[in-house]
Amino acid sequence: MLIDTSGKLIRLSEILPDIPFDSFLVPAIILLVAIALTQFVLAFMAIKKLSLTPFLGIFCGAILMIWTIVEIYYLSFNPLSVTFLVLAVLEIICAIFFRCSVNKQNRIFAGGLLR
Repeated sequence: MLIDTSGKLIRLSEILPDIPFDSFLVPAIILLVAIALTQFVLAFMAIKKLSLTPFLGIFCGAILMIWTIVEIYYLSFNPLSVTFLVLAVLEIICAIFFRCSVNKQNRIFAGGLLR
């Protein structure tokens, strides 16, 4: 979408009238920054085991979910969009469970120090 903003290269030019943009450049930049970049930052934070990782995981999952819902609304229902919607929900669930497990481990560790 960044190379050919008309969508002809990937055979998407027929859906261009259905979206609120004149070309695919703006959606491609939004997709690159909002989804790809945040997922890479999340992966880096998870590797470094930073404390804000679960919150960014929830944020990334929510962004992916919103993007997919808007995509289904403007374009059409397709299996790939549903797959990404399921992945977004799983990302949010995993981030919540990760946050709960970190809190539980911190309470156990802190409780052991206080005794």
